Amino acid sequence: MSDGESQGVRGAALSRKRVADREGLGAATLKLVRYQALYVLPVACGLAILADPLVDVLFSDKWVEAAAVLTPIAVMTAVSSVSFPLGDMLKAVGRQRILVVFHLVELPLLVAVIVLAAPSGIVTVAWARAASVAVFGVAHVIAARPWLGTGGMKVAEAAGPGVAMALGVALGAGAVRLLWDDLGPLPLLAGIAAGTIGALVLVRVAAPATAREVWDQLAPILRRRTAAASA
Repeated sequence: MSDGESQGVRGAALSRKRVADREGLGAATLKLVRYQALYVLPVACGLAILADPLVDVLFSDKWVEAAAVLTPIAVMTAVSSVSFPLGDMLKAVGRQRILVVFHLVELPLLVAVIVLAAPSGIVTVAWARAASVAVFGVAHVIAARPWLGTGGMKVAEAAGPGVAMALGVALGAGAVRLLWDDLGPLPLLAGIAAGTIGALVLVRVAAPATAREVWDQLAPILRRRTAAASA
């Protein structure tokens, strides 16, 4: 499913939620934020930390310098993805004009940021773009507050388990990068393994209820696939 299709699915689901249970719309949106963060934040953190070995393995050492761009792109994608459900909620409550205003402001700002940052190189441009996305992510939180019904800080709380997983990835994959500075398949696989273990441990410690909820949803799927593979 493409990003546009997934946005359409989320928007339609929230629109139905608004009709069926307007009071529960904020809670449903925050749940979407939580699940987006659980997936996107640790993946983005892993891409940012393992950018050098990843680019080396996938594209050869001729492209290693391009890895510096992957880090801000990962940050930008993470922030944007976590804020998507807030935009979908604004559409669901008929406040598309707020998003239109955001885009009208964002476009000239984006052009100005690129023009100003371009002399410093593509990496600076990428970080400037990531910063602009973060600013508009905060704007989405502020704009969505009246319909969340619980205050903007609840968005940070909803993203908390994802942040914990990202921190686990940073500790695990970061340790591998510090101790094993080589590029290649083995350091990359070791970084992925250490980051995955770190993410699972941190989310289990910091957000045990969320960890159990995710496992309760994944366990039946894994059992069905295991049964189908052995059949």
